[in-house]
Amino acid sequence: MSDASDASDAVSAPSTVFSRVAASAAWKRLNRLMPALAAAVILLMGFVLIAVTPAGHIPDVWAHTYRIDGIVNGDVLARPVDSTSILHSGSGNVGGCVSRDWIQFSIDHYDGYDPAAVNADFLERYGMGSTAAGSGTNSTSTANTNACVDTPYNNAAVNSPVAYLPQLAAFAIGAASTLTSGTTYVLAEVIMLLVYAGCMFAAVAALPRWRLPMALLLVSPPLIFRYSFAISADSMAQALCLLFACLLFSCMADPRAGNGRLAALMTVGVLMGMSKFTFTPLLLLGFLALIPCHSAARHPLPRLTAPRIAIVAAGNIIGFAFLAAWMKLTGWFTTTPSIVSYEAMTAKKSQLFADPFGAHGLFGAIASIARAIITGQSNLDSRMQTLVILSLWAVLAVLLIVLIVATAKRVFSARMGWFWWYACAVATGIILLTYLALWLQYTPADATGVDGVQFRYFLPLSGIFMLCACECVAGLRRRASHASHTSHTTPRDSSTASESTAVPSVADAARA
Repeated sequence: MSDASDASDAVSAPSTVFSRVAASAAWKRLNRLMPALAAAVILLMGFVLIAVTPAGHIPDVWAHTYRIDGIVNGDVLARPVDSTSILHSGSGNVGGCVSRDWIQFSIDHYDGYDPAAVNADFLERYGMGSTAAGSGTNSTSTANTNACVDTPYNNAAVNSPVAYLPQLAAFAIGAASTLTSGTTYVLAEVIMLLVYAGCMFAAVAALPRWRLPMALLLVSPPLIFRYSFAISADSMAQALCLLFACLLFSCMADPRAGNGRLAALMTVGVLMGMSKFTFTPLLLLGFLALIPCHSAARHPLPRLTAPRIAIVAAGNIIGFAFLAAWMKLTGWFTTTPSIVSYEAMTAKKSQLFADPFGAHGLFGAIASIARAIITGQSNLDSRMQTLVILSLWAVLAVLLIVLIVATAKRVFSARMGWFWWYACAVATGIILLTYLALWLQYTPADATGVDGVQFRYFLPLSGIFMLCACECVAGLRRRASHASHTSHTTPRDSSTASESTAVPSVADAARA
């Protein structure tokens, strides 16, 4: 009986080894295909969503549409206009010259979803040669009467042209080819989707590990729905922010990351900051990638050299210089003057530090933001949005606890530990900065909490949080496995193990 059992074990052992080798080869093949698979799923879901999403059913889409066409018509910077829209119904409006075809297209497709659209009688009121009885410096010139009309779009006027590069290409093609507005609208969504899928392909391909969890995040419906293809500044900003997160992790975790990858990181970072200026502080994380990592690998590691310092410094200088210049150029108006006027916003800003303990002072703003977070306050008091926002804050709280435990257990090297704390702090700070901006520009003085919060403001930063969670959990599992192994060894084996290895690396956990 014993001989038969031994023979059976001898036969099964090679079979087990073969199955493990086959499984490992299949996993490596899947890992190589992961970028293409993620991009393919995004394209498939994106095209389906384009087909089923009616025109105008994207938040602020008409403001973004007017802004893009205004840029095409020469209004790169917004200027005061006397016309009004459903949302911008009072004074203090800014915008540019928007083609009549686009104005009519928005009127035809307005069904109450996006109030940034103009009123149905807009062309009759403002399209007859001037915007205010032919007086004022903001009138539409007679030469342009048949081409475009001054149109307000305050809430999109703060966005730079970089945020609209894919859509600008589509609008330029549409204008040059005399396409209808409907055709150009779909073309803009398709080009944006192709750019977005390309960025996600590059994001997954850049990762030295965690390709599967990141791919699952990128193909999740909340990220693909709307902002993988929308005519919106948020589409480009989200694509670049997710790509930046993966490139940043690649530069930190991959010892082979050289100057080329660092240059790609800072280039994407600069474009990201130009697309959404609240993301500019993420550029500072590039300095952490300059810290040399120590590895037992045989291949040479990048050192702290002058070119590497110059790459990161140049990216930060360009990014923050653009931020300062653009804020100066667009800081003279508010995004929704019919809700919070420029004068009211300026008064709030001046009281932040002048009267920090007042209702509109620094501590008043902190209290309002804290109230909005605790209650999950959302735009238009949407119950669905509130539940999602509360869930996202709960996830961030859990991640904080996991990060604290992982740090206490020393599952990171000092370099990676500092990186994850700084990365999560900056990402969370950007979310809080968004709350502050909404409190200043969208929340009336007599309101409680913060108005206008939407869960989509969390999504571009989800890549950083996902990678941090993967690193923490893998490190903790590796630590637990190591502790379990050492507890079942003899004292001599334990002594030998402690001499041969110290704290297991997260890289080892990922490979395991």
